[in-house]
Amino acid sequence: MCESNNYLPGKYVVTGGSGFGKTALIKEFDKVGLITIPETTLDYIKNFSKGDPSKLPWNNRPEFQKIIVNQRIKDYFFAPIDKPSFFDRGIPDEIAYYLGYGLKPSNKCLEASINLRYDQIFVLPPWEEIYVQDEFRPFTFEESIRIHHLVGEAYLKLGYSLIEVPRVGVEKRLNFVLNSISQKV
Repeated sequence: MCESNNYLPGKYVVTGGSGFGKTALIKEFDKVGLITIPETTLDYIKNFSKGDPSKLPWNNRPEFQKIIVNQRIKDYFFAPIDKPSFFDRGIPDEIAYYLGYGLKPSNKCLEASINLRYDQIFVLPPWEEIYVQDEFRPFTFEESIRIHHLVGEAYLKLGYSLIEVPRVGVEKRLNFVLNSISQKV
């Protein structure tokens, strides 16, 4: 178990293209007792598949983006400010998804991306060996790379610096991120 007081408090985003290991890394943070804000997009997709398929992203991208932006804003305020919190994607990720599907980002998404700031952005690079495509993640590896680049551009345009997490096992990725935010005593 990690002591959260060994790390700088803040809101830390783990991002990148779909299927590049973000959720696995977030689960590792959770396993060691750190605060995590999981990705809920797949939960929405699974629920809409069973209940209201008209809201699925491939059936109604604008409506789906609106729902996800609202969830990301709630997630932002859920995280404490006095401890480190790790987000599986942040609000600016949604700018990339809007643009990636030929849509103009909503004003709410843009305003939240500008005003609700994160402390550091950790980017997981494309990694074909771990990429999995399934019924809830129907993107090809190439489509995930395209979104990955748009995600990076969105954060850079908002003035963030990006730290690329190496393509290594999940425990080494965890240690890399934790070393990046360790309080130097």
